[in-house]
Amino acid sequence: MTMSAPAIAELAERVEEVDGATYRSIMASFPSGVAIVTTGDADGRPSGFTATSVCSVSADPPIVLVSVDTTSRTLPTLRRTGRFVVNVMRAGRGELGARFASKEDDKFAGVAWCATPTGLPVLAADALAWAECATVGEIEAGDHVILLARVEGGSASADGLPLVYFDRRFGSWIDAADQAACAPRRKSSGAAARFPSARTTSSQKTRTTSESNCVPAHRRSSANASSSGTALR
Repeated sequence: MTMSAPAIAELAERVEEVDGATYRSIMASFPSGVAIVTTGDADGRPSGFTATSVCSVSADPPIVLVSVDTTSRTLPTLRRTGRFVVNVMRAGRGELGARFASKEDDKFAGVAWCATPTGLPVLAADALAWAECATVGEIEAGDHVILLARVEGGSASADGLPLVYFDRRFGSWIDAADQAACAPRRKSSGAAARFPSARTTSSQKTRTTSESNCVPAHRRSSANASSSGTALR
């Protein structure tokens, strides 16, 4: 069954809502990858935001969705250009993720990037993969807008680990062999106990001091995010 945007809105009004704090705690328990969505205006000025609500929708044709906060300052540019790049971030780029989740005026200050043939910014040095997308549809959903976009180009690295967002903090992937040797990630209070979260310096070099005996130093990532939920701006 296909539901239209008005039908989704009507359903949301009928269903009893969970309180905001509980909802955020539920979603914070769902780990996700981290992407920085970038675009540019007619004058070539880049803009972007951090997103954890990004996923594949279709393989044929290749379509992805990105959820954008309606208050995002990047949204007007996304709507005007109809094009953007999804940069899948590497482990250790938590500081960059936090910056693009903020309301800083110049998020690209000091950030290296290159342009696609259409002029869109790619964070090549910091991305594990990237996809250039053209918007094909838009759905309003509460306080967010869901953009459906066709993937027209991109590339993926053969090695490296992804940046991960879990329990309101950035970390990295732990494979099954490492995880088997670890204690549970959370204490009973709900605080993250074992999720990798070593701080990084401004140059994004991981600290070499050990904070966990079961997570290799090269797999630890960066500082806590300031966002209160899993949807970053």
